[in-house]
Amino acid sequence: MRNIELKARCPDLAAAHDVARAIGAEFQWTRRQTDTYFHVPTGRLKLREERPGTATLVAYDRADAAEARECRYTLTPVAD
Repeated sequence: MRNIELKARCPDLAAAHDVARAIGAEFQWTRRQTDTYFHVPTGRLKLREERPGTATLVAYDRADAAEARECRYTLTPVAD
């Protein structure tokens, strides 16, 4: 799987919420999660634990860059 990532600072969260609502966005849910990162020889690896819910091992690879970048990843459910 892959996606395009872009991270940006938001100096005024209330204004951002107002703009999102003005263009038709609706709040759906809040995600509570803990990510644990592991050092691996290539790429990146994290364990994402959601509360309540499941855990997923996420293996991914993306450039360390300030601009938008492609991220390729694999999701593996973790039972316990």
